[in-house]
Formats: sequence, structure tokens, C-alpha cells
Amino acid sequence: MANALDLFTIDGEELKPKLDKGFVALFVGRSGSGKDCAQWSFPGPSYTFDIDNRIRGGLSSLAWLGKERISKVDFDFYNPKDGFEAIDNKGSIILIDAQQRKCKYKSIFVNSVGSLAAMLARDSLRLRGQEGKFEGKVRGKVKFLHPDDYNYVSTAFRILMFEWVMPLAEVGINVIFSAWVTNLWGKKQGSSDYAPSEVIGERLAGASQNLAEEIPGYFDEVYRFYKEENPIVSQGPKHFAEFTGGFAKSALGLPPGKFEITGKNFYEFLISKLNEKKVEKKVEVKK
Repeated sequence: MANALDLFTIDGEELKPKLDKGFVALFVGRSGSGKDCAQWSFPGPSYTFDIDNRIRGGLSSLAWLGKERISKVDFDFYNPKDGFEAIDNKGSIILIDAQQRKCKYKSIFVNSVGSLAAMLARDSLRLRGQEGKFEGKVRGKVKFLHPDDYNYVSTAFRILMFEWVMPLAEVGINVIFSAWVTNLWGKKQGSSDYAPSEVIGERLAGASQNLAEEIPGYFDEVYRFYKEENPIVSQGPKHFAEFTGGFAKSALGLPPGKFEITGKNFYEFLISKLNEKKVEKKVEVKK
């Protein structure tokens, strides 16, 4: 029988969360906020399931990661309209190789949650179409999702996490999902029925409201990335990461606040934050 103290490593008289498996996380932020660059800094070789067709988002990291690191990033583009089968097949091969200690990849990236949800939703529509019935609404060529489709997507995502992501982490492979965020519109509490909608927060893009609320719950580590304008225009925008607060959360005791990561190797920056208060022993993300 395990004990909760087994989840910690002893650092002098202090207990620190132990990382003895693969690192599983969700990186969230708006387009261009630095999620891809942060992913590419993780130990390679790595493989990206590019469902967004936005793999080029990480190219600017060449300036600080270098050619050798970039050369270890493999990827394939998966068109959402083609369904989940191709991803499932590739993921199964990676998992089998990993369990047999034959997998060359140390990190796996899935970009992004919204596109994956759209892919799964299309599969659900296709399956229900094969049954010869459709209970949802149709406008022209667009079939609006039925509650059964949302249930399908939610169940499929849950199975993906438990039967694919967690087993990869068990054998020491890092798995990182990315997600775009967009404005959440609505009425502030206490406003009149006739008050116009306004921005009341943020939500994950590309997923239903229920699924957008559910997905972060699968991750202990959810990091928020930001892009801000630089007063010195010629130097380009600045990038920041947040580990706790709002969307962000961490079970590793990472400090609160927004940290500038412009031109930095994010993996090395993350490790430095994990080890910031450690003296005798160091904790590292599984390599």
C-alpha cells in the first residue's frame, strides 16, 4: 500500500513533490503566445500531432534553442476532417514501442485540444450519419452538434487520457497538450436582462462549454502563456508564463506570478523554478 509521503522527495527538512514519471501538462494561451516554442524546448527527440496545421509556430525558437534541438522535433499533420483513426494508429505504435522500451521519443505534443475536439465531433457526426438519422439542427451544409456528440467527444477524450497519455507517462515520456483561449462573453452578475453581453473571462477555444470546463481537470499542471507588446518595437514582443492563477495551476509548488520567458529555453527555466529552493537534492522532469 502506498502512502502520500511517497509522492515527495526529502530536501533537508523540507518535502518537495517528486517527479519520477513523464511530465503531463496543458499549455494554454492565445495564438502566438509561445506555447509551441515552450514545447520544443522539452527533451527530444519529440513528436508533434499537428492537428492545427500550425507547426510553424515554433520556428522562432531556433534563435535560442539552436539547430540541434530543432532537428529533434518530428511531426505529422492530421486533418480534422479525416477523423481520429490516423492519430489513434500513430499513438498506438508509439505506446507499444514505449512499453517495450523501443520508443525514440522522449516528449509527445498534441496541438491542439480544440482541433482534437473538432476531429472527434466529426467522427461522432459521421457515425450517427451511418445510422441513418440525425437529431440535430441543419443549416445549409452545417450540422450542429447534438448532445450525443458532446458525450462522444467527452468520453473519447477521457479514454485517450487514461489509455494513451497516462501509460506513456508511466514509462517516462512527457506528454503536453496545447489549447487556445478566447474571450468568454456573457452578462455580469446582477446586470439587467437587457444589458449587452461583454467579456467576463476566458475559455478554451474549439470545445463545447462543458468540455472546456472538463479538460483542465485531467491535468495537474496547466500553464498560461502570454504575448505582450515590447516598448522597443525592434526587439519584438515579450513572452510570459504563469504557473498559478486563473487558468494556470500547479501541483509542484511552482511560484505565482507572470515570469518573462522571452528568448529563454522554457524547459530549463521550468527546471530552475522547480529547483530554486533546493540545496541538497534536485528534482528533474523525466528525461
